[in-house]
Amino acid sequence: MHYRKICDELLSVDPLIRYVGILYKNELYDKMRKGIQNYLTQKENEVYVTLAVVRKISRYRLARVLGKPIYSITKYKKVTAYKFLLESKI
Repeated sequence: MHYRKICDELLSVDPLIRYVGILYKNELYDKMRKGIQNYLTQKENEVYVTLAVVRKISRYRLARVLGKPIYSITKYKKVTAYKFLLESKI
C-alpha cells in the first residue's frame, strides 16, 4: 500500500494536522506539513513512534478486561498527539 499517500490524505483533512506517521512492519512512513517547524528530528520521530508501540503493547495486556484500545491522545505543551491503530487491510 502507499502509506506516504495516506500521510498526504490525512494531512489534507485539517490544516492543524502538522505531522502524520504510519508504522508498518517496523518501517516508518511519515510526512510533515510543508512550512511547519518540526519539533523533532527524524531520529526522535522514530524513537517517539517506537515508544508509542511499546505503550500500545502495554495497553493490550488489559484488553481482556477492559476491551481492545481504540485510540490514545497525549497533550503536550506544543502539540497534541493522536495515536490509533489501523486494523483494516489498506
